[in-house]
Amino acid sequence: MTTAVSFDDLANTTKQQLAGPLDEWIMPWHHDITEPYNPISGHNYTGNNAVAFIKTAQAYGYTS
Repeated sequence: MTTAVSFDDLANTTKQQLAGPLDEWIMPWHHDITEPYNPISGHNYTGNNAVAFIKTAQAYGYTS
C-alpha cells in the first residue's frame, strides 16, 4: 500500500467530484478535516501538499 498521491491523481479525483451535481459537492478542505500540519515542527502544509494530505485523509476516513 502506498500513500503517495500524484498531482494527476489529485486533478483526476477533483474533476470526477466536480462532474457530479455541484449543488451537492462540498469542498473537502472545508469539511470534517483539520488543516494539515506537522505536530512536531508546527509547520502548516499549504498548496498541493495540503490538498494531497486532505485527499488521502478522506480516502482513509481520517479526520486529523
